[in-house]
Amino acid sequence: MHLPFFTLGRDDLSELELSVANMPAAVESLLPSGEWKPLPFRVSGNGRIVVESEFRATHPFVLRFPGIDRR
Repeated sequence: MHLPFFTLGRDDLSELELSVANMPAAVESLLPSGEWKPLPFRVSGNGRIVVESEFRATHPFVLRFPGIDRR
């Protein structure tokens, strides 16, 4: 499963909290080179994860959650 997004705020984010239906085994970010970079994340509660990375304001991101099928 892939999640494209960008933040419209003026401040960079040091983490991103997401609600998930299924807990991912990994979280990866697409690099400009086309390679996938693993990102650290932690479980923050019932159905929520926190992805720990620098998310720059107005820069697009594509996250991938290997092992999760969208059915």
